Amino acid sequence: SQQLWPIPLDASDSRLPEIMQEQSIGFPFGSDKSVLLNVGGNGHFITCYDETLRGRILADILAGRLSDRQRAQYLNEQTLLARGGMITSAALVDLLVAFEREISQKVWDMIAIAISDLKRFVETNPDAEKKLRAFVGRLAQFQFSRLGWDARPGEPEEDTELRATILGCMVYAEDPDVLAEAIHRFQATPPEQLNPELRSVI
Repeated sequence: SQQLWPIPLDASDSRLPEIMQEQSIGFPFGSDKSVLLNVGGNGHFITCYDETLRGRILADILAGRLSDRQRAQYLNEQTLLARGGMITSAALVDLLVAFEREISQKVWDMIAIAISDLKRFVETNPDAEKKLRAFVGRLAQFQFSRLGWDARPGEPEEDTELRATILGCMVYAEDPDVLAEAIHRFQATPPEQLNPELRSVI
């Protein structure tokens, strides 16, 4: 008989077993709550949720019910699924819309990876690339308005690290004001005197 590898599910719903030892399991699920697997991020598997559960998880993200780690993990899983052709790149774009007000640097690290993957999908299609650039600009606009170019006294280290990611998105989006400021700083300041966090962006 075929031997099955036991899988620790680490589910957010207590009705699911701690360890899955069967080829398949099922249970009735009539509520409107979402279910997350591998909540602690310790399992070596990626979950492909169905459309209903993806919608519920998306609602949880928009409502702020998921932790930074949960948001980052879910986005990472969806990016890997898109990379493997299990979901469409359009579905990944639809998910990223939910992160327009994201402030966590950890989550933005995953957003940047997702954007990098989407760039590969459009690199041979100028029209699609133009749309992606505009989308990335809209996605990063809220954080750019909040963070700007220069650190504020006493700002959290996370904001300092996030600024470079956000400015990189705005440069990719070819925002005219951001490009003009980057060129100005490049021309006005010797490279070794540029902010080390922003040097590569400039």
